[in-house]
Amino acid sequence: MGFIKQHIGEELDVSKYFSNGNTAAEGTIINKSGDGYNMIYQSGDISYKIYEQCIGSYCNKIYGNGRTISNYGCGPTAVSILASGYYSNVTPLTVINDCKSITDIHGVGAWDSVQRYLNHYGFNYKDGGSWASTINSSSQNEIINHLKSGKPVILLVHGTVSTDVGRGGPYTSHYITLLGINDKNKVFVGDPGSSWNHSYTTMDNLVNNAHPDKYFLVSR
Repeated sequence: MGFIKQHIGEELDVSKYFSNGNTAAEGTIINKSGDGYNMIYQSGDISYKIYEQCIGSYCNKIYGNGRTISNYGCGPTAVSILASGYYSNVTPLTVINDCKSITDIHGVGAWDSVQRYLNHYGFNYKDGGSWASTINSSSQNEIINHLKSGKPVILLVHGTVSTDVGRGGPYTSHYITLLGINDKNKVFVGDPGSSWNHSYTTMDNLVNNAHPDKYFLVSR
């Protein structure tokens, strides 16, 4: 079913965000806050606001089938993190309002909804993994290589997300973002469900504790 793209904010001038000598894959953490975020992750010429579903003016907004962003908004929040690198003022609530017909039809956190959110904001993606089956070594390598190319990932997890600074969950079913990778092959997690868990971790840690099964390799 088709849908009409609505106004999604002005295109950002990303030239001012170029990193100072860091590779696009590794990125830089910037401690800057705004409505719904407390950190920015700068990957090359793109700066992602790490929005959180449980804070901000939008967190108690009801959408879809009567649930709040705080409790069930990880999908649109994950997409808003990626969209913030390319458009100004795209919060989780913006995603929901821009894509209201999509959410109403497909559900608040449905895989189909996230696909359509990504389409709406002009992203290309490849979806991988198998339902109810933790990702294998081939999928892990695919994710790592995608991150090394400077491109983000949305990962669907079903457990605890532990990083170098804390942990989030355990989650029954939850979308997180992977925004970069450092020279130790640790991936950077932007977790929409946590206010303290945006940091690096290993793929082994994610696989063993968060039990991811499906993912989007996202690009522009």
